[in-house]
Amino acid sequence: MQRPIIIEGQPFDWKDGEKNMLNAVDENGEVNWFAAMNADPGVMRCPKCQEWLWREGIKVKCPTCGEIILVNGG
Repeated sequence: MQRPIIIEGQPFDWKDGEKNMLNAVDENGEVNWFAAMNADPGVMRCPKCQEWLWREGIKVKCPTCGEIILVNGG
């Protein structure tokens, strides 16, 4: 898993992600779905080299092969 090189857009806020991860399940064992779904940015694969990347930003560059990727498919 690699972090992409962000060309456009904002990186994922990992400190907020950690807070969400810690709040994903409450003391009664109930799932906080908002927190659970926002604990990480999700993943995607580079269409050229198939490297797994964190889904951050709007337009990114694969650090492995240099492919430019529109995160939401553009």
